[in-house]
Amino acid sequence: MRILLSLNIAILFLGFFATATARAQDWVAYVDSGNNIWFQAPKDGIVNQIENNSILSTFYDGTSITITKSDVNIDSKKMVKNDRPRTRPGGTANVYETKDAFVRRIEESLHDEKYVTVYAGLKNAYFVIAVKGRKESPVIDRFLNSIRFKGGNPFPTLNESITAFNKLPNSPETEKWLKNNHQGNEKPRFEKINNFLPLGLHLLTRDLIIIRKPRPGYTDEARTRDVQGTFKANVEFLKTGIIGSVVVDTAATHGLGGQIARAIKRIKFIPAQANGVNVDVIRTIEYSFTIY
Repeated sequence: MRILLSLNIAILFLGFFATATARAQDWVAYVDSGNNIWFQAPKDGIVNQIENNSILSTFYDGTSITITKSDVNIDSKKMVKNDRPRTRPGGTANVYETKDAFVRRIEESLHDEKYVTVYAGLKNAYFVIAVKGRKESPVIDRFLNSIRFKGGNPFPTLNESITAFNKLPNSPETEKWLKNNHQGNEKPRFEKINNFLPLGLHLLTRDLIIIRKPRPGYTDEARTRDVQGTFKANVEFLKTGIIGSVVVDTAATHGLGGQIARAIKRIKFIPAQANGVNVDVIRTIEYSFTIY
């Protein structure tokens, strides 16, 4: 009996070890071609390249991760410094600055889920990193702790095994949904941003992936009245690839709410999935307006 019990324990241990090893191997190292950022993320991410933006999205163990790099011809450190996104009650905002980068990290919670957004400005690059998952998810901590920016924590030794994510071609999923020309016809509703309850990430096998996010225009009235900052909108992303209802933050005044709603209707996205089947979800997205 003891021998059999010991054998079962050994089998369980080996099975756990094999699973842990396999899961560890599901992560790969990425860098951008300018060596501005280095991080580790789950492999098999979906890649989207658009104009001067490179977007890598992945969903792993109930955690959604999106890394967006924008090549800019300005020093975006100033932009990140000046922009102060609002947080939900109880949310935290922290910043740190190096010779090469200014980084702002926003952390919020909603029910049993955690939302972390990192904005990083460098000389010729601007990064937005969005992470969503369960509050106690080790995936979130592992990913966030792996991030290195130029001029900050020491970069690991870079070698050929590290993938330059902004040099990868579009993924097949991206190409498929880029051909989707449908748009929602429902009129945007303007309500308070707090009326928001998302479909829990733990119920999904993949969160939605935004592959085209047009910028809303600035209105002359908003610019004249110095209306700037980050404004949020709740958006219904339907399983058919169509945008449904849109609820824009009422603080987006002097025409900005309408500009945001019109831009949202032109969003292209890959629908979320539950058990491999496309599903409708509601998500919050945001746009920032800054007067230089």
